[in-house]
Amino acid sequence: MRRAPLALGLLLLGCGGTTAPPPVTGCKGDARADTFVAGLEKATDIGGYKLRMMSSLRVPPDRGNNEFSLTVVDAAAMPVSTATVSVKPWMPDHGHGSTPESFRLRNLGAGNYEVGPINFFMPGMWELTFRIEQADGQRAVAKYSFCVEG
Repeated sequence: MRRAPLALGLLLLGCGGTTAPPPVTGCKGDARADTFVAGLEKATDIGGYKLRMMSSLRVPPDRGNNEFSLTVVDAAAMPVSTATVSVKPWMPDHGHGSTPESFRLRNLGAGNYEVGPINFFMPGMWELTFRIEQADGQRAVAKYSFCVEG
């Protein structure tokens, strides 16, 4: 008969009315993270090219499939429509990328590109490294970093 009070006590303890805290991603407030806004611009490592992230399917980028529209411009702010653009999503703190590893990347003309879907399948810091290659062989890289919440 001693089991009944113990079971009742455990049951009441479990019904304390509190909820579990939200999962911690470890990157909220991280200085590496960019805040997504339409037109978020990144200079490339060489050549004076700039990459502008014009829109995102999810604002801010979040867990699950994300799609982005981009504009590539040269040093004179003129659209670069002849570039080949590729993207590599990466979790620097975990040492892995996304799946699948290849993504639809469409050249829409006039320097505009669409990429996705990119699956940010877990919370944490995600980097999107864009490589821009011109027909003359000139290459440039721009990187965005986003904190994906849980």
